[in-house]
Amino acid sequence: MPTYLYRAVDLESQKQVEGSIEAQDDREARGALRSRGILPLHMAPLEGEAPAPAWLTRVVEIATYRPVKGGELSIFIQQLAALIDAGLPIVEVMVILEDQVSNPTLRAAIAEIRKDLLGGTMLSEALARHPRVFSPLFVNLAQAGEVSGALSIMLSRLAETTEKNLEIERKVRSALTYPAILAVTLCLVVGVMMAFVVPTFETMYQKAHNQLPIPTQILLGISHGLREHGGMVLLFVVFVGMAYTWFSRTEVGRLLVDRLWLRLPVIGQLMVEQSANTFTRAFATVYGAGIPIIGALDNCRRIVRNQAIHDVLAQAEEGVKAGNSLSSGLIGTPYFPRVLAQMIAVGESSGRIEELAAKGVSFSDREIDFKIKQLTAMMEPAMTIVMGLIVGFIALALYLPMFDLPSLLKN
Repeated sequence: MPTYLYRAVDLESQKQVEGSIEAQDDREARGALRSRGILPLHMAPLEGEAPAPAWLTRVVEIATYRPVKGGELSIFIQQLAALIDAGLPIVEVMVILEDQVSNPTLRAAIAEIRKDLLGGTMLSEALARHPRVFSPLFVNLAQAGEVSGALSIMLSRLAETTEKNLEIERKVRSALTYPAILAVTLCLVVGVMMAFVVPTFETMYQKAHNQLPIPTQILLGISHGLREHGGMVLLFVVFVGMAYTWFSRTEVGRLLVDRLWLRLPVIGQLMVEQSANTFTRAFATVYGAGIPIIGALDNCRRIVRNQAIHDVLAQAEEGVKAGNSLSSGLIGTPYFPRVLAQMIAVGESSGRIEELAAKGVSFSDREIDFKIKQLTAMMEPAMTIVMGLIVGFIALALYLPMFDLPSLLKN
């Protein structure tokens, strides 16, 4: 059985202790120490090798880096709020969560936060040192909870907001996935017909190529070109995809691509509604926590992924800094639902921004559900018609010469 060296804190004396323990693995060793009232801080096998060079460690970190998904972060926030509400010391909470988390990036961040907390750092400050994992929204709500003494309540509100935003995002992604699946299916059907069905007829019609109807000649030409130059076509498609990816990551390209997405019928409206819903829900939570409106706007607009909508919110924030109302920067723009903007305006005039924004979000939830159903109802027959037209054209082009078979055979 391997032996582990550890550095820990004795919960009774609140002093750091060092020692060794035998266990099957790291997890079992930590559990055994906690059962003795000892909180492990660092643990390593006795037969440990010499530490790797710093550059090699950095390369390994980059190679093994795994982004923290929204669902993983939501579960972490829920567990953090529940354990703090149960009265456990914050350092012990971090040790428990470190053992439970499976994402290596999140686990490493929790380990660093635990060390910072032992050094006397506030939780919000420790969270802020990991911007790739924890958003400014998370950090500021944690800070508000520390100041007000209601950290578990603030984290519970953040967990609820995060989970609801994830639920809306999943619904929208699911709605957009359906037409994509239909499009891929259409491409596969056409590809199979071009690769296996059309060549059979091409051999049959080869000697009478000049006498074939124009649709048949077009179809046979496309099929022949794809088979002869399929590699070049594939390379071109890959090049276009890479160029699109690069362009969409530039500042100008991202803005242009996001604007084009928002101009699509139904899909664009759904994306606007979803982004505004996410922003307003977070804003109601943060502003209700007592964070000033400028700070709340700055934090909440960062969670909006669409650059065009993000820019509208940034302009609204600048307007608030100049002394204008938030709603004045949102009403009239096509990138923010008018109902939500009006609810915020009523909240500003009545001094109940949080309450009215929350009501607007509830209405927006129903609107998103309606638009998803509308998109599904529209895309299914539309894609069926498109698929029918393409397959019908192929079938017509292949069998059209059959109607003049005697003349074709004679020629």
